[in-house]
Amino acid sequence: MRQMQNSAQPISIAGICGSLRKGSYTRQAVRIALQGAEEVGAQTRLIDLRDYDLIFCDGKEDESTYPEGVFHLRSDVKQAQGSFWVRQNTTAT
Repeated sequence: MRQMQNSAQPISIAGICGSLRKGSYTRQAVRIALQGAEEVGAQTRLIDLRDYDLIFCDGKEDESTYPEGVFHLRSDVKQAQGSFWVRQNTTAT
């Protein structure tokens, strides 16, 4: 893996996990990816959606009834310079 160039501030990366399961393999995969980013000098953050009061997105333009968790999540994601989401394949073969 290529080393990041030295700069005044390291790049900030957020890994997002939406799994609700306690021993989630998805969460483990996000943590492994974040560890790789740290190894090349990035500042990392795990954004675990279990930690936010969220609602199902219904496309409303009026956000006045949204819980605060929605706005906290937006803010946390915007603070990162890069982000990724690991999605588990739920299709049975």
